[in-house]
Amino acid sequence: MNSIIIKMMIALLPTAPVVGEYMADYEPAKTENAKQEQNKNELTETIEDIQAKVTTDYPKLFNVDEFNVQVGDSFDPIEGVYAVDKRDGDVTDNITTSGDVDTSTIGDYYLKYKVTNNTGGWYEITRIVHVSENPTDKIKPTPKTFGRDSDKNKTRVTFTSIDDVEISVGSDFDPKKGVKIYDTDGHDITNDAIVQGDKVDTEKVGEYFIAYTVIDRFGKANAAARKVTVK
Repeated sequence: MNSIIIKMMIALLPTAPVVGEYMADYEPAKTENAKQEQNKNELTETIEDIQAKVTTDYPKLFNVDEFNVQVGDSFDPIEGVYAVDKRDGDVTDNITTSGDVDTSTIGDYYLKYKVTNNTGGWYEITRIVHVSENPTDKIKPTPKTFGRDSDKNKTRVTFTSIDDVEISVGSDFDPKKGVKIYDTDGHDITNDAIVQGDKVDTEKVGEYFIAYTVIDRFGKANAAARKVTVK
């Protein structure tokens, strides 16, 4: 039976945070009727519907199940993945990832996902990604497109110059060079940003994923990710 490592941190103010780790086994195979019902729910539920079901003091990550990529196909580790918190709602932008998947080489790879809410509670999971000759799994639907995205955008900060980038082996790379981050009121908060994710090794060919996290004037954590390819 396949297992995944899950960690979470619950911010229980004013008491000290509680940290836990346990092994979570995948659920038994569902019947066809159960699968159809689950797919129906996934297509019609909104972020608000899911938020109402979250009872933990740390955010929940979704669509981070074991995944298969056909060798040679492209793979975006964040595609289809989302996170919901019982207080903050959609916190997908707060997700950071670390780890590499070489889709040109058959094997098993491990990606770490972490999401944090505004009170400091966090949830972390290690996802297994298989690269094989089998067809690539379908990306599960996400409910965020059915939620109130337009309302949520009103409180987002603005990230600029964080497009995916390709650099040559041996080049210098400063993850903050050229990057500008503006608060919801237009104030420059670039210097407040924390860079997380992979450490870009410019001496080693590969793909690296980094994320920029910053707290806006409302106390809400905002994040944006980019891919850095060393060629």
